[in-house]
Parts: sequence; C-alpha cells; structure tokens
Amino acid sequence: TRGVEKLLRRIGFRYANRVDPFDGGPHYSARLDEITLVQETRRARADRPVTPQPGDKRALVAVEYGEPPYFRAVMATIREEGARGVALDNDAWEALHIHHSSPILLLKID
Repeated sequence: TRGVEKLLRRIGFRYANRVDPFDGGPHYSARLDEITLVQETRRARADRPVTPQPGDKRALVAVEYGEPPYFRAVMATIREEGARGVALDNDAWEALHIHHSSPILLLKID
C-alpha cells in the first residue's frame, strides 16, 4: 500500500526495481547504516529500576544475548541518562533480565 511505501521511504528505504514473484509486490531495500531507526539507536548501560512517573520519556530498549533468544526488546519508560547509565521502569528491568550496568540498546520514542 502507499502508506507502507511512505513509511519505508521516510526511514531510509528505496524501491529496489524488482517485485516479489509470488504476490507482485514491490521490493524496498536500504543499507543498514542508512536506516534512520538504526542511526538513532545507541548503546548505553542500565542504571537502576524505577517506578514510572508523569513526564518520563519512552524508548525501545533491547538487550543482546550470546544464546537463544539472542535479542529481546521492550517498550520502556526511561527516567534519566547520566554518567551511571539509564534508569528504566521496573517492568522492562524484569522482562529484559538486566542488572546494574548491563549493556542495553536504546531508541528514544519521545
């Protein structure tokens, strides 16, 4: 649909001049470093769990593992970013099985 095409183009994808042989849909591609969501994702450290408060920001927070499931991501409330790391809501802390100073991937939503 045009809506999906618009979304893909907005985040860095381009029409690849080919179509899917099964459904006739267009193919879009992008180099990984050209995708805006990838560009805006950064590495950080978890600081501590916090209870969400009005005014907190939201982010997609992920962790990488050396074994299955290899990667896990959740939408989380983040409180602050400082020299010690990022404070995350309790639910994200538990869902990602992280501890103080765990490496995380962070994509701010708002």
